[in-house]
Amino acid sequence: MSGAETKNNSDNILSKIHIIMKIMCQEHYDKVVHYADQIGDKSLQQCLEKLKAWELHSRRPCVIELYRDCAPYSFLFKQRNRFAKCFVESSQLQV
Repeated sequence: MSGAETKNNSDNILSKIHIIMKIMCQEHYDKVVHYADQIGDKSLQQCLEKLKAWELHSRRPCVIELYRDCAPYSFLFKQRNRFAKCFVESSQLQV
């Protein structure tokens, strides 16, 4: 199989997988994103983009779940594989 065929095959597989970050507390997420925008902090957006890239990994697609953390402008996240098995848990994102 050529490199182009492999890439097209990967693209076809990814297009069939509906991957979306699960935000477990929308109100908290909105508050933290608003705060980060308000103070001009781009680190949260950069971290979220990296997590989205993890979801689209060609060999190991996954789902990221964001949870409210005890710190006011922070999240915990879980990374689950396609079988819903959690393989990263309780890592922290903070503004």
